[in-house]
Amino acid sequence: MAHRYQTAVPLSVFFLILPASSQTFEVASVKPAAPYNGGPIHIATTGGPGTDNPTRLTFSNATLTMVLQSAFDLQDTQKIDGPNWLNIDMFDIAATLPQSATKDQMRIMLQNLLAERFHMAWHREK
Repeated sequence: MAHRYQTAVPLSVFFLILPASSQTFEVASVKPAAPYNGGPIHIATTGGPGTDNPTRLTFSNATLTMVLQSAFDLQDTQKIDGPNWLNIDMFDIAATLPQSATKDQMRIMLQNLLAERFHMAWHREK
């Protein structure tokens, strides 16, 4: 990918950022999704707390906007402002969570993953 990732991604939505935590996934893999070959694109998020596979979270062909929505529990109607590549570049993310992880802990882990792997930062706006 030829995109240069920016370090700040403003979120145009008011939400509470949970306190910083050392919570991280036990193992996480972030890879660019396979290039589009002209066929149908299967986009999926599976696993995580409250599912039949609570220790495995997977995003397939997901944009970072989709991952941000999961990380901050945002609705589709809540706007995320940022560079175009947030909605264009697609990634495959696979992560292993501790057996006892809650949905809130998983969100913190996703936030930490975005900050670590993509050097993202965010702020709140009304």
